[in-house]
Amino acid sequence: MTQVLDVRAAGGKLYVIARYADGNLFHFYGGARITDWDAVADANTDFPTLATYLAELISSNTAVSAVAVGPSITITSLVAGTAFTIAKSTTDFGGTSDQDIVLATAQANVPAVSEVQATSAVTFISGSTGTVIDIQSTAYR
Repeated sequence: MTQVLDVRAAGGKLYVIARYADGNLFHFYGGARITDWDAVADANTDFPTLATYLAELISSNTAVSAVAVGPSITITSLVAGTAFTIAKSTTDFGGTSDQDIVLATAQANVPAVSEVQATSAVTFISGSTGTVIDIQSTAYR
């Protein structure tokens, strides 16, 4: 057990929700684990819900931001050029070994670069008040 998430007195006993090092959450009443919650949790969990939960956990790291959209999580460094690594690990708690995570790097984290704003020059080559003006523009970098 790594963290007690909540504890309440109920019926003269303690009701405790605890997080474990492997990421599991378990409910206890009077010191006994309530295994009925496992079936309820399994029935009410889908990939988008799991992704949202994992994104919240990942965002507790002050170096990154994690946002879940559907079953995908996008992790972004909060400071350009600050490298981070990501690894995956899955544990099969069911009878079928089908739990896995796919990692994909969409864009490598690169050092910050100075902003270069575009500039341009406009030259009026014809026209008069109240008429359409023909403009010639040259872009500079």
